[in-house]
Amino acid sequence: MSRARFVNGIYILIERPYRIGDRIRIGATEGRVEEIGVRLTRLHTEGGNHIIVPNTLVFTSIVENASAGRLERQQFTVSGIERSVTAIRDAAVLTLKGTPHLSHREPTIEILQTGPEGTTADITVEYDHGHLINNLVMSQLRGEFPEATITTKLAVTST
Repeated sequence: MSRARFVNGIYILIERPYRIGDRIRIGATEGRVEEIGVRLTRLHTEGGNHIIVPNTLVFTSIVENASAGRLERQQFTVSGIERSVTAIRDAAVLTLKGTPHLSHREPTIEILQTGPEGTTADITVEYDHGHLINNLVMSQLRGEFPEATITTKLAVTST
């Protein structure tokens, strides 16, 4: 693999002009992103075809991302956490970091109350419009806070 192709692939992975699940157009090719690698991006078309696009083409073409900029927010209430407030914040941020379709921004964590039954916190995440993240986020929060009860509230669309 040439050095230029490798650098192009690394740039795409770092800058993230698109993410897995985004609907994009690269030149005349359009589809939903299934995989992003160092050398290739794989798309799935509406017709059910899989198209492999070399990342060098991404660098020499206009890339239209129909999913970019549209975010939604989801709030999770976690009750009965048996940790300090600082430990709750750190653990929530760390456990959700890198979750597919979540925004690169850290979740917002609001401590609602602390008491003998533990701490209750609202954890709000931003995620790419059109993706279902509830089960994944709840699973990760349950893994991090197994003693807690987790509920969710309605999603709010954002920009």
